Amino acid sequence: MVVSNLTPQVYHDYVIGVPKAGRYQVILNTDKPEFFGSGVEVTSDPEQIILTQNMLNHGFTQSVVVSLPGLATVYLKKVSDES
Repeated sequence: MVVSNLTPQVYHDYVIGVPKAGRYQVILNTDKPEFFGSGVEVTSDPEQIILTQNMLNHGFTQSVVVSLPGLATVYLKKVSDES
């Protein structure tokens, strides 16, 4: 899943609907310092894993809650069906 925030505003606790329950991992965050970003982390988990929650959003029954850095793109990959 690819999420882009094209505004300079950071959005914390942003809810995104996903099609399936499970564990998602951040595989790219263009706001990292090595990409000359400000260093806002998508999740506080050291392994960059986000667990889905039972929340209706964007037409899906499962959601992930993330921080979206400003002027950045984030790639999330579903890594397991466990939640």
